[in-house]
Amino acid sequence: MVVILDTKHELFIEYQHYFNAFDLFTVIIFTIEYVLRVWVCVRNPEYSSPLKGRIRYALSPFALVDLVAITPFYPPMIIPIEFRLLRLRRLLRIFRVLKLGRFSNAFETFVDVLRSKKEELIITIIMVVIILILASSALFAVEREAHHSRINSEVSQTQCGGRW
Repeated sequence: MVVILDTKHELFIEYQHYFNAFDLFTVIIFTIEYVLRVWVCVRNPEYSSPLKGRIRYALSPFALVDLVAITPFYPPMIIPIEFRLLRLRRLLRIFRVLKLGRFSNAFETFVDVLRSKKEELIITIIMVVIILILASSALFAVEREAHHSRINSEVSQTQCGGRW
């Protein structure tokens, strides 16, 4: 909810202090939880080796999603960050929502369906990409002349001091 609310510029400016405090609070909680899970993962027989087990756990898909959810918060504390990268950092906070999904039976069912229908989904994605490329190319070919002449006239008006 906070991620959605702080996209509204007026709300973000007015309540920026609260948004930042909530962001700090959630990142601290998620960081502590992540570190503790990496620390105790060796109790699971699958990750029983003290070093290799923790590394293997840290490279598991769920642990990587958790890491992606918390890491965008820390670099600006160390290195000044450009505004565009700051916006990307705010977008990456959405990965925190994925952390909550893994505790749901529905999410586990969804993942099972994805695994069982993997081949069909890959073919569908490939077909969508092909159709997107073909449609984009066709649209470009059809509209190229109209856009080309409009862009050229706008550039020449700008160079001549005219308004468009």
